[in-house]
Amino acid sequence: MNIKKGYCNIFPVYAPQAGCPEIKKDEFYLRPDDAIRSTPDGDYLTIAGDPNGHVSTDRRSVER
Repeated sequence: MNIKKGYCNIFPVYAPQAGCPEIKKDEFYLRPDDAIRSTPDGDYLTIAGDPNGHVSTDRRSVER
């Protein structure tokens, strides 16, 4: 998206599903870092999507 000063880059993120291989999860967390580093000075970067990662595959509720 071209704006008055620079560009606005939109970077979509969607967390891997529970049960995906660890390498996919690691790649997911490295990709936004790459996008941030490759965005030129003066440009805007919006990271949007569903970055909710799962801690485990156990779906039981936690008692409080």
